[in-house]
Amino acid sequence: PGIVADIFNQSKQIVRIMDELKIGAAYLVGNSLGGRISVRVAMEHPTRIRGCVIIGAGGAVWKPAPRFVASY
Repeated sequence: PGIVADIFNQSKQIVRIMDELKIGAAYLVGNSLGGRISVRVAMEHPTRIRGCVIIGAGGAVWKPAPRFVASY
């Protein structure tokens, strides 16, 4: 109640859980929105994240290079 479930709050929650469990650094695996949240955690806390596996991350903006568009 009263907490917004956006990527910023979700990423803070991951770090809080890591703190509670005394996890200094970890690998994150994120699927869809979880991928985007994992990237946010890695950007905000680079020393806490050893690596990320991102699967089908939703919300990624990608503009294909003209050479790819021309091949379709």
